[in-house]
Amino acid sequence: MASKGTEEKIKALAYKYYLERGKKDGFDQVDWSRATKAVQHEECFHLASLLLLLVAAFCLYLERG
Repeated sequence: MASKGTEEKIKALAYKYYLERGKKDGFDQVDWSRATKAVQHEECFHLASLLLLLVAAFCLYLERG
């Protein structure tokens, strides 16, 4: 289950994509799917960045030790 912040990001992106399509079609699963994938990729990138930072800090710790 997604956190409240994540759900809000998905809703905002889905609505943005809906508006970008010029409201031609209904607000459908295409918008939700696209928004969900975008937010998941963004969160995955943040986690990968944090992991890389942790590895770099550990390497510095080992170098000094």
